[in-house]
Amino acid sequence: GRAQDLKIELAYQRVRSNGPILARAKLTYTGHRLLEGRLELLIRSAGMVIASCRTGELALATGEQTFDLLVPAPRTLGYEAQVDVFPRFVTRDETLEFDPVTWLTPRPRERSCVIGVSHVREDWGERHDRLMRALALEELQPKPSSPDRRTLFTQPVRLAPDELPAQPTAYCAFDLLLLAGKGFAFLRERQLDAILRWVRAGGSVCVVPSGTLGAAHAKFLDDLADSASPAFRLDANGRLVGDATLPLARTFHSGLGRAAIGLDPPATDDALKSREWRHGLAFLWKVRAEQMAPI
Repeated sequence: GRAQDLKIELAYQRVRSNGPILARAKLTYTGHRLLEGRLELLIRSAGMVIASCRTGELALATGEQTFDLLVPAPRTLGYEAQVDVFPRFVTRDETLEFDPVTWLTPRPRERSCVIGVSHVREDWGERHDRLMRALALEELQPKPSSPDRRTLFTQPVRLAPDELPAQPTAYCAFDLLLLAGKGFAFLRERQLDAILRWVRAGGSVCVVPSGTLGAAHAKFLDDLADSASPAFRLDANGRLVGDATLPLARTFHSGLGRAAIGLDPPATDDALKSREWRHGLAFLWKVRAEQMAPI
């Protein structure tokens, strides 16, 4: 009876090659007694379990609750481009099984990269789209003779600011993070702290700040740049104090990670093809030194 009282919906983001999967589970419970247990996901391919994850102890009351899960990187088996996900809710007395869902995954011979984008629809324009496209790793690769022969793909995942995780490990589902305009300004301090910890552990972030910011945002930029004294100052209206002589973006090593901080999205395609831009892009993607000259 309790299985009928619980409904589980699973959503997932685009999957990067050899990387964990960021998923969101919505649990709708219509029972009248508290339901306690753990949500578990089993990921199968070709009949074999290739990954699994579970939440901590949950207590479900009547209504909806949403949880983020970071599924470990599935092991690649054969040439399957999808996996089957089996959700179940495990209580002290029983295991409630639910119908499986199918998730698409990269093929073994493909390199799939994912850019996480903090996206505010009404603030997003052509210049932001141009910037997002220009951050793709394949922009540094010679164009293939045939589109069918492409094996490298970079895809964006657009998340509203309040959907960005507050746990550093959740950002391991992304190769690169883009925070621009209100997509940066609307982030809360806990999210900024999580992003900073992820970058310092090896992540890469491109920040294009604009609009009204708070002290936490200025501190985040200073911390990214490992600046001992405040380098990013705000005026009385909460806007970043810019310097017209600054280049398109300033790049920084931040712990084990990389950061690029720009004052405005590039206005033209030519600016994105410049030597300075390509150098900054290669820096964010951690291109090896011996590959820099041809790029």
